[in-house]
Amino acid sequence: MSPKRTRPPGPPSATSPRAGSFAGVDLDVSSTRAALKGLRGPVLLYGGELDPMVTSAALCETAPLFNDVRVVVQPEAAHVPWVDDPRAFAATVGSFLD
Repeated sequence: MSPKRTRPPGPPSATSPRAGSFAGVDLDVSSTRAALKGLRGPVLLYGGELDPMVTSAALCETAPLFNDVRVVVQPEAAHVPWVDDPRAFAATVGSFLD
């Protein structure tokens, strides 16, 4: 008999001590937070203004997990901003990489 599968929780809050549980295993995200703070390079968090999955609020809430972060929310874009406005996406990412 296979173990009962549970549906994973929604995205954890950046400030929550645990992500919840997945497949019956408690997930402690404190070590992940520490690893993210240890990143030595700049980080670009990029999302679409109309994205219902990764909201601009979620991007802003996640930003403090990094030491050197730039948050960009592309206006009038949804979950695939590179398709919604490829020029805006390319300009922003290109500028970040420069």
